[in-house]
Amino acid sequence: MTLVHALPIRDLRSKVGNQTGCGGMAVIVVDFEPSAAFEVVDAVTEIRPNLGGDQELVDFCVANVADGVRLELLEHLGELPAVRVVVREVFPHAVDSNESVNRRAGQDVTRQALRLSLTDVW
Repeated sequence: MTLVHALPIRDLRSKVGNQTGCGGMAVIVVDFEPSAAFEVVDAVTEIRPNLGGDQELVDFCVANVADGVRLELLEHLGELPAVRVVVREVFPHAVDSNESVNRRAGQDVTRQALRLSLTDVW
């Protein structure tokens, strides 16, 4: 079974890093859905201004999550499959959000989706 045949896969969550460390923190919730081609959709509806977040920071987090998803899919599948990656939640924090932690969170949810798609085989 392939990832595409296991879709939809919903509510994949990842937390990378921690808020008290210097390396930053990312918290995301992502769905993988069937699609005609690979795409990433920003479906974040809550911006937390109390964390210093704004739409620009949400866009930054989503873009880096998307990079992580792409990297992981290319590494494991060699191509981008026909999936829609729906980013529903990110942690837009003025201090703790950075490229690396959001990219790693995107890679983590992709590994989760790939593992779940393999589980369906057995």
